[in-house]
Amino acid sequence: MERKLFYNAYEINVLREIRRASKNKSNTDLNKLKQDLAKRNIQVNFELKNGKLDFISFKKNEFEINSIKGNDRVFTDRVVKSINENKNILEQAKKEKKKPEYNRFAEMKKHREERTELLSRNMYDTKGFTR
Repeated sequence: MERKLFYNAYEINVLREIRRASKNKSNTDLNKLKQDLAKRNIQVNFELKNGKLDFISFKKNEFEINSIKGNDRVFTDRVVKSINENKNILEQAKKEKKKPEYNRFAEMKKHREERTELLSRNMYDTKGFTR
């Protein structure tokens, strides 16, 4: 069993391409990442079980990295984590867009209307008056 401790320049470049693609904010799920990396001739295979990622592998020519071996799993986990962060950032941006603007003048107007309504209600109220 042969272990490879160091990567050559070609393999480092492939890893950089994968990492850059995963950091791209437009890649919010694995299918988009797969399409983006297909443009760069990198094949992505992944399996989902019960909504969770079970296996992922990246392959370009003879170089392959997958989530089975421990040192490769560190890299693949970082890629998946980047994709999930991109997804969370996109969801937060959508929530902030839906958030209504705070309008101080509308709130003041509402409080004035409530106050005048309460005062006018109490003006004609005969409760508490006895004969």
